[in-house]
Amino acid sequence: NDDPVAVARRLVSPRAGAGAFDKLVASLGAVHRESYLKTVEASVTQDQAAPIENIRAPTLVVTSEDDRLYPPAIALDMVRRIPGARLALIEGAGHVSNMEQPGRFNQVVLEFLLQQEK
Repeated sequence: NDDPVAVARRLVSPRAGAGAFDKLVASLGAVHRESYLKTVEASVTQDQAAPIENIRAPTLVVTSEDDRLYPPAIALDMVRRIPGARLALIEGAGHVSNMEQPGRFNQVVLEFLLQQEK
């Protein structure tokens, strides 16, 4: 289904505010169909057995409590596999936590980045 409203309903948390939902619908409506299809294809064909254990860069895995596309269990598995990785769980958000809770999202990313300076 290419309807931006239907897609947005699957991506946001049921607890998302109307503002976040409306922003996502507008954003999806502006995406070029070919770009969107390439993103979906990349998600479906990704190598889930990729050797992420070899990542040596500081890594923050951000997930959201209500993400139905990439549930928190996937993020937890990534954190277990990447040496030294850290997990940030955004409560009450879905797949687009950066739009649903931009303040919280920015806070967890900024805290992680500032810790890398030490």
